[in-house]
Amino acid sequence: MRNAVWILFLLASAACALGGVRPPAAPGIRVKPKMAAPAQARRAVIITTDCGVDADDQWDIADLLLSPGVRVLAIIGTHAPGHSSAASAACARDVIRRVHAYAPPVFTGARRPLAGPRPRWNAGVSFLLQAARKFTPKRRLTVVSIGAATDLASALLARPRLARRLRIVAMGFKSEPAGGSEYNINNDPYAWRVIFHSRAPLVIGAANICERYLTLSAAQARALLGGRGPLGAWMAGVFTGFIRRHPRIVRKFAPPGSWIEWDPITAAYLLGFASTHARRGAHYHLACQCVTYVPGPHGRTLHWIVRVQSRRFLRDLQAKVGTAELHRP
Repeated sequence: MRNAVWILFLLASAACALGGVRPPAAPGIRVKPKMAAPAQARRAVIITTDCGVDADDQWDIADLLLSPGVRVLAIIGTHAPGHSSAASAACARDVIRRVHAYAPPVFTGARRPLAGPRPRWNAGVSFLLQAARKFTPKRRLTVVSIGAATDLASALLARPRLARRLRIVAMGFKSEPAGGSEYNINNDPYAWRVIFHSRAPLVIGAANICERYLTLSAAQARALLGGRGPLGAWMAGVFTGFIRRHPRIVRKFAPPGSWIEWDPITAAYLLGFASTHARRGAHYHLACQCVTYVPGPHGRTLHWIVRVQSRRFLRDLQAKVGTAELHRP
C-alpha cells in the first residue's frame, strides 16, 4: 500500500512539473508556505546644497549618488555669502559628471534668503512641489538640506500641507541639543522658522557631532580615497585643497592639517550609520537662532543625530568609490 502511495505521488509530481504547477508534498511531510521577500524600495531624495563653499557637499552628493538604496531625484543649488546659487548648481553638476552614476536634474535656487513669509519661486521649488505629489505621510520624500534652507522653506510656504509628504534631514546648528548659531542656519534664519512651524519630521546633525566623528586629516583623506581612481583622487583633492587654501578657517575649527566633513552626516544617517535621540517640546527662536525645549504638549519633536559609526561609514564610501571606478565605461 505504501509503495502505491509513493508511485501516485511521483506521477503527480511529474505531471505538475510538466504543467508548471507546484508539486504536492511528499506523504507525511508538512510544507510551510514560502513568503516572498518584500522588495527594498529606493529612498527618494532631493538635495538642497551650497556646493563649492566647503569640501563637504561634494562628498555628500557623491556618496548619495553612489548608494544603491538612494535615488536622488534632483539637486537645488542654494546661496551663501560670496557664493551664488548658480555657482552651487554648477558645482553639483560637476560632481554628477565625475561620479558618472546617473544624472538627476540640477536647478538654480533662490539667490538670497527669505525676507518674510513669502516664498522665493524658482524652478527648483516648482520641481520639489511637483515631485512631492507622488508621496504620502506613510511614504515620504526626503529633503536633504546642506546649505541655506531657502528653497525648502519656500516650498513649505507655498504649500503648507507639503509637510505631510516630506521628511527633512539637515546639517545645521552649533550643538546638540541646544542649537545655536551656525553657518547653514545663519544663511537663512527665517527659513528655519518656517521649517520648525511646518511640523515635518526633522532630523538634524549638529556641528559638534560632525566635529566629534567626521574630522579627518589630509593624510587620512588621501589614504581613504586617493588611490581609488580619478573620482577618489578628486574627492581627496577637494578636501586637501580646502585645507591648503583656507588655513585661517581651518585653524578656527579643526586641528592642524585637518578638516571636518560636516554635510556627510546626512548621508551617514540615511545609510544607517548614525543613531539619533528624540527630544520633545523643541522651539526655534529666530532672534538668537537657537533651539529651546518647553515641557508639556507644546513644541515639536526633534531628532538629533548623537553618534556616527564613522569607520564603517567611511569604509562604505571608500568601497563605493572603488566599485564605481571599476565600472566606468
